[in-house]
Amino acid sequence: MKKHFLNIYEIIVILTGIGITLFLLVSTKPVFPPFYQYAIYFIVALVSSYLYIDNPKTIISFEIVIFYFFFLMFSPLIASLTAVLGVLLLRTFKTLLELKTKGKSFFSHEMKMGLYNAGVYGLIYLVSGKMCIRLSHDIRMIVGILVIVCLNEIFFSIHTLLSGENFFEYLKNEGLSSDLIELAVYPFGIAMYLLYRYNGFLPTVPIIVGIILLSYIGKRMSDYQEQLSSRLMIIKKLNEISQSFSKVLDIQILIKTILEETHKMLKPKLSVLYITNNYDKSVHIYCYDGQKMEEIAPDKLKEYKGFYQIPLEGNDKEIGFIGIDVDRVFEKDELVIAENIAKQATICLDNAMLYKISIEDSLTGLYTRRHFESRLSEEISRADRTNQSFSLVMFDIDDFKRINDNYGHKAGDEVLMKFTQTMESFTRPFDISARWGGDEFILILPRTDEKQAREIGKRVVAKFAGMIRVNSKKIRVKSSFGVAMYKSNSGIPADEVFHIADHNLIEAKKSIRKRNNQ
Repeated sequence: MKKHFLNIYEIIVILTGIGITLFLLVSTKPVFPPFYQYAIYFIVALVSSYLYIDNPKTIISFEIVIFYFFFLMFSPLIASLTAVLGVLLLRTFKTLLELKTKGKSFFSHEMKMGLYNAGVYGLIYLVSGKMCIRLSHDIRMIVGILVIVCLNEIFFSIHTLLSGENFFEYLKNEGLSSDLIELAVYPFGIAMYLLYRYNGFLPTVPIIVGIILLSYIGKRMSDYQEQLSSRLMIIKKLNEISQSFSKVLDIQILIKTILEETHKMLKPKLSVLYITNNYDKSVHIYCYDGQKMEEIAPDKLKEYKGFYQIPLEGNDKEIGFIGIDVDRVFEKDELVIAENIAKQATICLDNAMLYKISIEDSLTGLYTRRHFESRLSEEISRADRTNQSFSLVMFDIDDFKRINDNYGHKAGDEVLMKFTQTMESFTRPFDISARWGGDEFILILPRTDEKQAREIGKRVVAKFAGMIRVNSKKIRVKSSFGVAMYKSNSGIPADEVFHIADHNLIEAKKSIRKRNNQ
């Protein structure tokens, strides 16, 4: 409902402010200053408006000095007309410059706001003129400023309320500061009026030159402050990125984090992370389009052209690069950002790869015994904390020594890999699997009772049993398992839980041998 009223309000302001100004221009034929003087003043108003000063709370611009000078020296209508034309010309110019990058919806919105601002200026000078018409020149100069500032604030306060914004926040952060600045700037218009009235055009030249210089210097300072603020924000963001990288040791999560942060900071069409693992010599390439990350084959990388490649290098070694696909020339600041991301990514990726090989078995990719023991202690603590239980399933490949002796260790490795694949096919994402050592494997199954764990063990053993082909040879394989269950707050230490599973595995193997010997 508020949006509906806001649209009506904006249309009324646009039609009345611009419409009445144009109507009075045609019907009353106001007296303008000489053309060359008006042209100079109008250009100064445009330039000073273009060189606006942007501070954290409001926008400062000096074109209102020219408008108020016209208001006092010639007529409120000349001030109104100059303001309307100036606002519309400048807004149209700025919006057209950004049309390609920001689209038609941006153009429509900005032009609508330009028309609204023009309407507001048109009305405040016309209405102020009517309100001050009976006042003497001396009083009019002072009262006119107060009336114009108050009317301007009324229009924008109504707009703020209809927009659904917090009115008191608007007054505190923008409205009051803007009013105070305008009260300080408008008196320059009085000085111009007095000089022009008693001495003509030339004495006003130093003031209009001063307006342009103040606008230019203020704009440069404003831009510098904005750049400084932007760089401080970048430094803060890079520190946050560094912290987010350093907290992650899971290499897949780290890769995704690096690509996401690169995308947020640099807004590329596509980001690519090319990694060479110096520990296992593997090469992995991941691409991210802002929504989905996927691993791609090395030959597919040739399809992507126009990449900026930022090397991942440190400690006299290079582990790959970040590829950034953009359809523009990289700015210097963007290059600095990319290089900083790459430096942090290099350190953290190297740590993650080193951590990965320290906790993963090099043959099967399962967790090592040492890391498994750590995870088992964590699961006991979690089970006690959440009042839940979990189960262990320990596996052993039967007669594995015979396979190594008869077929060689390479064949034995193939059998171990085959068992790993079989076991992993029955695990859930949150289950924990490890190679305990040699031909022994173990699973932690959270929130799983002994009966369910035994069923999983049976399925793994049944699927693995039979003949498998290794190097053109058929090898008969089978396995055994034992189960242990941990109940919350049972007080059983981690090594004892394992020993129960190990004992049950030994008993299961004895039982199988006994049946086979009968």
